[in-house]
Amino acid sequence: MSLPRGSWLFLFAHPDDDVLIAGTVYTLVERGDRVDLAWVTDSSSLGGLVRRQAESRAAAHAMGVEQSRVHFRDFPSLAMVPRLRQDFPAMQELIEQVNPNFCMTVAFEAGHTDHDCVQFLAARASRRPLYEYPLYNSAARGFQVNRFPGGPCDYQPLTLEAVRRKHIAMQLYASQWPYMICARLATPSNLMQRRGEPYRLCPPERDYRQPPHPGTLNVDRIFNRFMRWRFADFARSVADFDRQ
Repeated sequence: MSLPRGSWLFLFAHPDDDVLIAGTVYTLVERGDRVDLAWVTDSSSLGGLVRRQAESRAAAHAMGVEQSRVHFRDFPSLAMVPRLRQDFPAMQELIEQVNPNFCMTVAFEAGHTDHDCVQFLAARASRRPLYEYPLYNSAARGFQVNRFPGGPCDYQPLTLEAVRRKHIAMQLYASQWPYMICARLATPSNLMQRRGEPYRLCPPERDYRQPPHPGTLNVDRIFNRFMRWRFADFARSVADFDRQ
């Protein structure tokens, strides 16, 4: 099922989050939709700010997006959980500046605290239909990539050229090569051509204080303590946001 026609703003937490929806971005551009891409955290770790933003610009070019429609913001990576209220006006300003018909962002799946924060802020700020696509979570057999933690979804059909552009984007993120290996293994060309890229409309009444799936959440695993925040911290921050 193809996404509706119109203007689109894709909201990513980090440079490289875009690779799992890159085929869709290329497809929308090719059919004539206006597409803007925005990476909202500084993401200066694992490669440095300048290099990572340069990689994102190169990936945007591979997806067919004009450089004038590439946006960067400086929300602090790995520090967004206690800053939801503080970062909300900047998210509002970005969305209203671009003024799209539709927004697409990373899924709420407790895979990374920055992802969930960007999803939450987009949901509160967009005032227009908001779609999501999956990155990674621990809902099935301990870990899964490019699959939602639960519930139905749709798939954006991809041409062979769209799949090729997707994998070019992965190659351009050289500083993130360990993650690109996982992404490439999870999205082989034959699967992408047969099925497409998963997405779904975000439910307007989603309760972000509740875990997105049962069992251990990826953000709560011991080896992910570098994220500094657990899901309970995120849920408290959401509750504080909604009380104000």
